[in-house]
Amino acid sequence: MYMIKKMLQNIRKQSAFFFLYLVFLFVLGAFLYIYEQKEGHILINKQWSPLQDLIFPYITLIGDGVSAVVVVIALAFYNLRYASMALITFVSTALLTQFLKLVIFTESKRPIIVLWQYFHYDDTSHMALAENLMKKGNSFPSGHTTSAFTIFCFLALLSSKKWIGALLFFLAAIAGASRVYLSQHFVEDVFLGALIGTFGALILYTVMQEKYFKKLENKSLLDYIR
Repeated sequence: MYMIKKMLQNIRKQSAFFFLYLVFLFVLGAFLYIYEQKEGHILINKQWSPLQDLIFPYITLIGDGVSAVVVVIALAFYNLRYASMALITFVSTALLTQFLKLVIFTESKRPIIVLWQYFHYDDTSHMALAENLMKKGNSFPSGHTTSAFTIFCFLALLSSKKWIGALLFFLAAIAGASRVYLSQHFVEDVFLGALIGTFGALILYTVMQEKYFKKLENKSLLDYIR
């Protein structure tokens, strides 16, 4: 009960992030209820444009593992306790996502593979972009989305400022949206990735915020370099 109480306190502290997150999940859930997997994906991808093709390959890097490493290093120069908590959180959600991808949902294929085989697209340049960006691995759930929501939910929990929470949610959401736009993931892949990333960050942050890393409370990497 104590941990649940602390978790609810953290949600209230950063209510802007979690309110927008619930709206995001509701919209995705409604979309998944209305549209069949491939039909929904095609509907979204027909809204492509050259400008979006230009910017989304960069936006999607927000959810890359390198971004998580950069955040951990940056936090280390600010507060080693937060950096340690962030590292454990990022690694935990990433391992869970990869376990689901490689062990449980081994038959899930990326949209670019499925749609290239069964559907005709007039927007060949857009599909060529998606094909060039494709990486090995299964589709469900989205690793980039998990990483993005883990990163930005964790950072949001470090702040009580609502506008920061709203901004961080937007960055996580647009990273998830980029995965569908680039045909690397279906909507349900992003939905589960957002669940794993956000709840993973919330639970692990709540567990670790008081019980662990006390010795690193006010230390930064600079304290050991000087």
